Amino acid sequence: MRKWICIGLLVCLLLAMLAPAAVADDCAHASKHLVEDYTTVYTLTGVTDPDSYHMVVTEAWQYWECDNCGQRFSGKPNPANDIRVINAHNFVNGVCSDCGYLEPTPTPVLTPTPEPVSTPSPAPTACVHPNLEGGYNYYTYYDYENRTYKQTGASDPEHMHICVYEVWEGGQCPDCGEYVNRKKSAAEHEEEESHSFENGVCTDCGYVNTCTHPNPKTDREYATTDVNIVAINDRLHKMNVVADEYTWCPDCGETLNVKPLGVVRTTIDTHYYDENHVCEGCGYKNTCTHPAADRETEDWYSSWNTENYNIVATDADYHYINVTRATKEVRCKICGEVVDEVVVTNQKIGIGHSFDDDTGECWECGYKKAACQHANKVVYEVPEYMFGATVEDVGSDDYHVLAGDRLYKLTDCADCGTRIDEEEIYGDYTRQKPHEYYNDVCLVCGHVKSAPTPTPTPTPIPSPAPTAEPTVEPTTEPTVVPTVEPTAAPTAEPTAAPTAKPASDDDSEADDGPQTVLVYEPVDENVAFNGIVVADHPAMAEALETVGESLDGENVEITIPGVEKLLDAAEMVRFNRLSVKDRLLVTLSALGYADALGDSGDAMSADAKALTDDVATRMANLTADEKQALLDVIAADFPAVPVTVDGQTYEGFSIDVVIDRAGSKTYERYTFYKDGSQWILYGIEVGEYKVIGA
Repeated sequence: MRKWICIGLLVCLLLAMLAPAAVADDCAHASKHLVEDYTTVYTLTGVTDPDSYHMVVTEAWQYWECDNCGQRFSGKPNPANDIRVINAHNFVNGVCSDCGYLEPTPTPVLTPTPEPVSTPSPAPTACVHPNLEGGYNYYTYYDYENRTYKQTGASDPEHMHICVYEVWEGGQCPDCGEYVNRKKSAAEHEEEESHSFENGVCTDCGYVNTCTHPNPKTDREYATTDVNIVAINDRLHKMNVVADEYTWCPDCGETLNVKPLGVVRTTIDTHYYDENHVCEGCGYKNTCTHPAADRETEDWYSSWNTENYNIVATDADYHYINVTRATKEVRCKICGEVVDEVVVTNQKIGIGHSFDDDTGECWECGYKKAACQHANKVVYEVPEYMFGATVEDVGSDDYHVLAGDRLYKLTDCADCGTRIDEEEIYGDYTRQKPHEYYNDVCLVCGHVKSAPTPTPTPTPIPSPAPTAEPTVEPTTEPTVVPTVEPTAAPTAEPTAAPTAKPASDDDSEADDGPQTVLVYEPVDENVAFNGIVVADHPAMAEALETVGESLDGENVEITIPGVEKLLDAAEMVRFNRLSVKDRLLVTLSALGYADALGDSGDAMSADAKALTDDVATRMANLTADEKQALLDVIAADFPAVPVTVDGQTYEGFSIDVVIDRAGSKTYERYTFYKDGSQWILYGIEVGEYKVIGA
């Protein structure tokens, strides 16, 4: 599987480098940005058993790409981001089909005999490479180890130089795998490549940097350490994460300063076992017995051998190739180690299309999908792909915490699946994710679910002997007859009393003296208030979105009484960092009105959406008692109120907002009612503390 992924990445890289060539001649490449891409090579360096394994190196390369025409200029390696994986050779006819390593001939164990009893067989005839002809086994490659540099001829000397490579040619016999006719070509290959500045000088060609670095940026790089790795269980171990904070120039690419931050957090990762069942990272010896009931077969093929790469069929979702032998790995669900494989032969395997976003044509098979206008878009975040992400067991039975410095915000077409936009979101953050339990152990962080607390059986207490009741002496004082006040005749029209809220939270009985209370008065429904007019009957989410945007424009601080009971402490920290608009919309979602957000939900920031998702996940995992307690909080702090419109009574509720403008507080109340399936703004009230009963 990895082989085809790597080949696909290489094909995509080559196409991306060639695609803009048609328009590059007319572009001055005045504005460029730095991008990173990957290519895959195979090596035996660092492999302790080269007869069985090779190293698959996914090399990171940095390129300068023109902002106007998209042309990429030849890049240079960025070894810090390389990915290295040790894989077993895939021998076909004695040659590894990936790296070309020749399969070792096993040394036979012979039983010596005193005298040979038969004429020895003649030595095998050496392969004469009868099938060497053919373009697919003839290669040309550039010797990246032996290269020189020159400054002249680059299209953008401030950022680029010319790299000159030796060119080698030859062929590989498809029968025995031998490389033959290898020779160095008289020609040389030249490519433009980005400067690699250090202290203002390119370490490759010696060019002196002229950039003044007017717009420096600061980023972090994270890495795990190979010290203090502690095993958690048969599946996981914990390690330290270190970080470097570096300042660099986006105009020329030079790194200006690197500040080591040391250990910034810990992370949890899976063991990677060798053939002796020992983790290569922490040395833990696997003790799992891999019970048959705890094994699962992967739903994808881990490897396959093909007679050729001819595509035999295609449909709207897949194209297919014939394989002579395909394998699926059987993995232990407890420890994650591969314990067996399932082999099938003569299998037809489907591979998802790789569509060109512009033409809609699959790069591999040519299938062209129907044109789509991408009218329906879906936006979502993918925290699994966070750069530098770590996971931590925080002791909760419900969730663990992911921490990272960035994640991807993706926009896809909901109709055809095309990736329309991809945005990296930066900034330190944490996010709660539900545990992935198997046998009461989280497969991600190793948390062991707590045993349920048994309900104690109460010990019966014997009833004490009854105490004799004393005889009650009659009272000599006569009983006072209360004076009955006459009931006042009702007025024809009831007087609308302002809504009042006591200034004190003390529920004790008030005296008869003056009291300071918070009195609410309605806002004229035809007058614009915080950007909305009540008489326009805006939808609930739309109204709060507009109010939030209006208040954000004033740069004020707000408090929403009761929301601190809906969110936990960590969520409140994230909540208070949001804009006013986001806080109002997150409150709606936490109250159970996520379905009413509509387009306003799409307008929320990425941090607000992430908080909304995490709160929803936490609430979904509450116990029955916890859910009832939450409903009691909502009923108390956001009580239901009947609302009468045109003589008809509707279900309604209110949200209070306290606004602090440099120490001067304003109290606002927004009331909504439900008409059919839609929640609508009913009224706005403004509160003021007044002395009543003076």
